[in-house]
Amino acid sequence: VIVNCARVKERLEIDLPAHDRTAHLVCFGPSLEKTWPILAMAKAQGEDLFTVSGAHKFMLDHGILPKAHIDCDPRPHKAHQIGYPHRDIQYWLASCVSPEYLDKLEGHDVKLWHSYNGTASRIAFKIEPGQRMVVGGGSVGLRAMSILYAMGYRKFEIHGMDCSFANGEVHAGEHLGKPISPIPVKCGDRWFDTAAVFVLYARFFHKQLSMMPDAIINLHGDGLLQHMNRSDA
Repeated sequence: VIVNCARVKERLEIDLPAHDRTAHLVCFGPSLEKTWPILAMAKAQGEDLFTVSGAHKFMLDHGILPKAHIDCDPRPHKAHQIGYPHRDIQYWLASCVSPEYLDKLEGHDVKLWHSYNGTASRIAFKIEPGQRMVVGGGSVGLRAMSILYAMGYRKFEIHGMDCSFANGEVHAGEHLGKPISPIPVKCGDRWFDTAAVFVLYARFFHKQLSMMPDAIINLHGDGLLQHMNRSDA
């Protein structure tokens, strides 16, 4: 955090008033492979698209440029997960990301924000006492919801936030993180292959909603989280 804050002077402006634009948040779950044409239409209509994780590379590979890419994971492999950066995309990164991320984005439009992840994050208060810290669930998709809400978005169209496998795959493309072994979980009348951490994220999602009481959220795709949301299971 200390190194990154000294290196990048721009800060993401948050705590903005509510507005009527829609945030299309693109996560990297396997259902993205089926729903991405909806995002192509949204982009053509001038809507605001935001990616996290490997969805950045996925969207660029499909000829769709998001408005911004959001990340908060400090692990170095995240710098490589995005593929090649693009000059027309803004990069909104938590101050705790690996410095390798900033190496990769040298010369691009980068703004930092502060992510609260427990007591170790308080170093940001000492460095920049006037800056706000962003809370949220344990995944970058959930934290991105907090970021966008703080920037005034109240309408969300979310893709690829599945919290489950599809046809043996847990992402819509190559992922550089540790392999995850599936476990079967029943939700309502259906079984899903998922993982303990994904079940945790799915539970955090509903806690996330409690912090966004006036938000309208639509989940695209067909995964565990979508089914939980539809069935209230």
